[in-house]
Amino acid sequence: MKLFVVVGLVFFVVLALFAGYWLMSTDHPTTLPPKPLFTYSQKGTFTYDAALKNNTLYNSTHLTTGNGTLFSSITEWVNVSFVYKLSANKGVNATSIASVEIFMQTPAWTKTLGTESANTSVAHGSFATLGVTYDLNVTSVTTLAAAIEKQTGYTPSSYQVIIAPSIRSSIAMNEKATGVSFDPSLTLSFNASQIVPQHLSSTSSGAFVPPGDPPTTGRSNVSVVAFLLLFGAIGGAGAMGYLAWATRGERSSPDFSTVTRPYEEAIVDARSPPTAQSLVPVRTWEDIVKAADTLGAPIVRVTRTGVSGPESPAATSFYVLSGATAFTFHHDPAGGPGSAAPPEALAPRPTVPATPRSFTAAVREWNTRYPRIPGVDTSSLDSFVEWSDRISDRLRWFRPSSSLRQDSEELLLRSIGLAQRGRLDAAWVILGQLYARLGPWDSPAKGGTTAPSGGAPSPSPGGAGGSRPSSASTSKGAPPKP
Repeated sequence: MKLFVVVGLVFFVVLALFAGYWLMSTDHPTTLPPKPLFTYSQKGTFTYDAALKNNTLYNSTHLTTGNGTLFSSITEWVNVSFVYKLSANKGVNATSIASVEIFMQTPAWTKTLGTESANTSVAHGSFATLGVTYDLNVTSVTTLAAAIEKQTGYTPSSYQVIIAPSIRSSIAMNEKATGVSFDPSLTLSFNASQIVPQHLSSTSSGAFVPPGDPPTTGRSNVSVVAFLLLFGAIGGAGAMGYLAWATRGERSSPDFSTVTRPYEEAIVDARSPPTAQSLVPVRTWEDIVKAADTLGAPIVRVTRTGVSGPESPAATSFYVLSGATAFTFHHDPAGGPGSAAPPEALAPRPTVPATPRSFTAAVREWNTRYPRIPGVDTSSLDSFVEWSDRISDRLRWFRPSSSLRQDSEELLLRSIGLAQRGRLDAAWVILGQLYARLGPWDSPAKGGTTAPSGGAPSPSPGGAGGSRPSSASTSKGAPPKP
């Protein structure tokens, strides 16, 4: 809660500063254009009804807009209809006049096919509509195109027939009027086999400001937004400040199990603390995790009833053993994480572990989970280098594409990186995992074996006779061919 309040307070303060700077840089009277008397929109829509020859594709002699492909070989006529609509946000008087020009064009030439008569529509109210129709003879168009191609010697890959209405409208309100224009067009693209309609719908909008209307003076929209942002930021900062004041006495006491849960794989439960010549207490849970990671050792957890009595919450101690020294971290819900463990808390008490066991059994379970190479000197860098090379040689017996080899090579590189950074104990832990994964190591390889330093048998590439790794060693990848 406290973190949320602090973050929220900082956010709103920064937002208030930004809004204040914005307001100061833009807060001045602004000359605005006069408001429009009305706004309007224009929309033109083309539809068509194609007359077809008898055909087996559609089983019909008519095809309307959007219901199928127009094929030149079966299309005789295309009846095109155009509907124009003018609308305004207020009651207006409108007069619209339309004329239509039809022409055919290619990149090299243009041929006019005709012009339709003008149509007029007058409306008293908020809209005006008019319609225009045109019949296009597909056979005449294709015949004309073929004749021009023959005469000119120019054969385009396609040509277009364009139907272009031109609408001129007058819109009046309160004895003030304006003229608007609208020029949509429908393109029928003719290629080798098809007629493809394009631009079936067009729209346009605008606003009418009568000439001579004076401009208005006011604040810009940016200033208004800055004012709103500033007031909102001040209100949010005030709310966060009040929340911080109201919760100033609260104490955060999160469940400590949520802190340790990500590290459960590295934790083993024991019945009693380890026997150590010296205890080194650390201040935080992160410190005990670093100690375990550096030493490559388990974190041993010992859980007791609280030090204040059987009815108090359970206290937990964590240990990482390094020779005769044990690093320890104590958590008591009554005292908070990192509270020092009193001397009597180190003695065995009634516990509530998940699986009761001795400290020795807990470490034995860790070594089973994370095995080490038997008989090697884990303090020797030379021994680590030797075994890294042997494991690298062993991996060459596995197919490069196998997941076992790829995962093992990644672990080997991680182990070498830890050793280079001086974390040899942690590097040996990973090397021990690879040793257990790639075994058995007691079978002779091709050409015999030689025991490495440290007393452990030398690695061999596979099972008996060195033919291939055993099924245990290839559990994560397919058996490689020798």
